[in-house]
Amino acid sequence: MVTGELDCVAEDLKAVEQVLAHQALSDLPLVHDVCDHVRRAGGKRLRPALVLLFARALGCHTDEPVWAAAAVEMVHAATLMHDDVVDLADSRRGQQTAVSLWGPCPAVMGGNILLAKSFGSLVDRGQIDVLQLLSATALTMCRGEILQNANCGSIGLARATYLEIIRSKTAEFLSACCRIGAMLANAKALEAPAANYGLELGLAFQIIDDLLDYVGEPAVTGKPVGGDLREGKVTLPLIVALETAPAADVAELKRLATRGEHLTPDEFRRVLGLLQACGAIDSARCIANEHARNAARQLDDMPPSAHRDALLALASKLVYRQS
Repeated sequence: MVTGELDCVAEDLKAVEQVLAHQALSDLPLVHDVCDHVRRAGGKRLRPALVLLFARALGCHTDEPVWAAAAVEMVHAATLMHDDVVDLADSRRGQQTAVSLWGPCPAVMGGNILLAKSFGSLVDRGQIDVLQLLSATALTMCRGEILQNANCGSIGLARATYLEIIRSKTAEFLSACCRIGAMLANAKALEAPAANYGLELGLAFQIIDDLLDYVGEPAVTGKPVGGDLREGKVTLPLIVALETAPAADVAELKRLATRGEHLTPDEFRRVLGLLQACGAIDSARCIANEHARNAARQLDDMPPSAHRDALLALASKLVYRQS
């Protein structure tokens, strides 16, 4: 994430951390340990930052955006905990996952508790419209995950289906975060542009995330390359290659892509070489860049401010992120 550009909401983000720490408290030590572990693992905090940037850019000066930002981060943390259980993941961001430390039941229940606390905090603050949007978005995210799971191992995955998956499981959440910021500022005329910014940013974000699974540095990303391919997840770089590579290379890619968890490091390097040879890596980055430019265009009608500048910086630099 572009951290330097977030100085304008640095104090707000500190306040969000305080809310998250308070929400992790419980009279049951195990509950506190699980929930606080996820909080301390940190992360990009992109979603709360988007809530705050739009709310402040559009003139909201109360502390309501802080509470909404904390709520969306709790939803995000809950989805990660549940994902780790489904994937039996041992690590995330270079740290052990809750499921690897405490097992599936505490990890699932910890995620459920965070969801309940997130929605409860919005009710307590009277942010019912935010709650309605966030709950609807959570359903969309679940749909995206189910669609991805149903297509796991589908080497012939259509580009349109891939885009539907990443829109549902990633982009719609970022879109909701941006819309929430506009809602809290009572900027009804700019709710749609804010939501569109988040949607385009989310598409770019996920495409780059999928790209980094091929070309990222494990020491920076916190995860080994080739994870998606070994799990049977077909993403944009492979889709582009299967659309554009010579027939012989397509046949080899299909053979290697079906190796799953048995794919060796040498075989992965061969896959990467084939993707680079047909320009699929560059094409995927160009597609992400186009979505990022589309995001930036949504800010044209926003008044000038440091917060708007930060949103522009996020869009312009996102495609060059390394983690």
